[in-house]
Amino acid sequence: MLTEKIVVPASGPVRLPDGWSLAEGAAYPCAGVTTWICLFGGRGIRPGETVLIQGTGGVSTFALQLAHAAGARALVTSSSDAKLAEARALGAVEGINYRDTPDWGVRAAQIAGGEGIDGKRSRADTPTYCKRSVENESTDFLLIVKRHPLHLRARRQHRSRDDRRTSPCSAPVAQTLRKEYLMSELTGKRALVTGGSRGIGAAIAVALAEKGADVAITYAHSAGRAAEVVELIKRKGRAAVAIQADSADPIAIKRSVDEAVSALGGLDILVNNAAIATYKDVADFRVDEIDALFAVNARSPILASQAAMPHLTAGGRIITIGSAGAERIVGPSTVYSMTKSALQSFTRGLARELGPRDVTVNLVQPGSTNTEMNPAEGEFGDFQRALIPLGRYGEPEDVAAAVAFLASNAARQITGTILTVDGGTLT
Repeated sequence: MLTEKIVVPASGPVRLPDGWSLAEGAAYPCAGVTTWICLFGGRGIRPGETVLIQGTGGVSTFALQLAHAAGARALVTSSSDAKLAEARALGAVEGINYRDTPDWGVRAAQIAGGEGIDGKRSRADTPTYCKRSVENESTDFLLIVKRHPLHLRARRQHRSRDDRRTSPCSAPVAQTLRKEYLMSELTGKRALVTGGSRGIGAAIAVALAEKGADVAITYAHSAGRAAEVVELIKRKGRAAVAIQADSADPIAIKRSVDEAVSALGGLDILVNNAAIATYKDVADFRVDEIDALFAVNARSPILASQAAMPHLTAGGRIITIGSAGAERIVGPSTVYSMTKSALQSFTRGLARELGPRDVTVNLVQPGSTNTEMNPAEGEFGDFQRALIPLGRYGEPEDVAAAVAFLASNAARQITGTILTVDGGTLT
């Protein structure tokens, strides 16, 4: 019982605001206890999680202040813009007018993101004396606990059943949220994919958009191809922008991250995909060719990650695209493979650095993948296919699926990992 854990000193009486009635004064502490139990009983809310609070009455306002004090993000719904303004002043991250927003349940899901429902807390879970007071105050509570978000609903019991079925406040928001999560794992997330105008990068950008993310891509030269990717993403109902940036240029890398943040309103996912390839024997390499490979393949992921880190909050993702060639050199690819093997150390080290911030860092290593840089057809394609146990080249979409998984909340416990997508070549 909460009353067994809290001692109120006699020297610190609770002073009620002027003008309050006896009934309001009596309801004040019980409303606080009831709200506390709903928010913190059982599994409880945690810092950084989201609470959806329906209504801006006294109890809902109490819940908002408690959630804010606990470090949670509170979303509030109401039919009053004035009440929503008051809620924002008390710490709500956003207020939604459900009368002006027909799909407000979907909007709430987009703001909160998440992975569905873990369990429920209802009035039946509260102590008897709280339950009795709740009944007297004609207020009911439903707390639906999710990893992300939590959902607190308050509704008036004096409404008729028909009123409850038709009222926006008593709509089955939990069902809307759950459906939205299942269909769009990355709804509300913002991603930057470097080198996203073609091949694996384009497939990654589209895959993230299909999961619900807004996406920025960079390109060095292929403006037309980049525009096609942006148009494809927009047709899926997501925001998209193409940013010209040469990944060999440190200034351009920093600028591209800043532009992506400005265009999308923030950044949650960085995919370091931009790469170049030069294949020749070590003895034949010029210094400028070596420098170019390292600048794009090894240095640019470091610089892009540096630029992105200030914008990544808890749940952020950094995913870098390496190569299975880092572990198995085929043909005259020694220098190229060296640039890709450097990404393994970078990924493991950065994962340790960012772990305390709840930002995951992972590496995806494609094997032979059918792109313009490495077509499946031809003599070299036939040679590589013979090395693949599955007997087929991968497609860009295979790599994109791995990236989309690592970007999702399903991979929240995976960091510092090397995920190889090579059809078994390295086995």
